Amino acid sequence: MLGAVLHVSENDFGNARYDGPQPPKGHGLHHYQFRLAALDVPNIKVPDRAGIEAMWKAARSHILSETTLTGTFDVH
Repeated sequence: MLGAVLHVSENDFGNARYDGPQPPKGHGLHHYQFRLAALDVPNIKVPDRAGIEAMWKAARSHILSETTLTGTFDVH
């Protein structure tokens, strides 16, 4: 969508960006779940430092469709 702005909520590392998979070395296969939603609005208003629960609460009434994606990663 033209003019849309991407906002990323704070992750488990405390960063507002994607940090990639970082499982402990030798711990075997790790699963990473991504939750995705299509909204009926171009953006939702949440504070820049809002946590993930606040973001999903604001999005809930605008969700057209939702899915999850599970990826796996292992460090040898």
